[in-house]
Amino acid sequence: MPIAVVPPGRLAYSVAEAAELIGLSRSGLYLLVRSGEVASFKIGRARRIRPAAIVAFLDALEADQAAAEARP
Repeated sequence: MPIAVVPPGRLAYSVAEAAELIGLSRSGLYLLVRSGEVASFKIGRARRIRPAAIVAFLDALEADQAAAEARP
């Protein structure tokens, strides 16, 4: 299992902040949240994403791509 480094101090990011961290558009990340590919939660009306959820999404994406490349 890959080891991820999470920036210190932040327990959760807004969708816009998380999108910027991983180089996606805000609307693109909202699509991933709605589909369940990226875990999120709400505080009142604000949707938040934990750093661990970002890392889990990226790890899964990397594993899927590696598996696709390994297929004959």
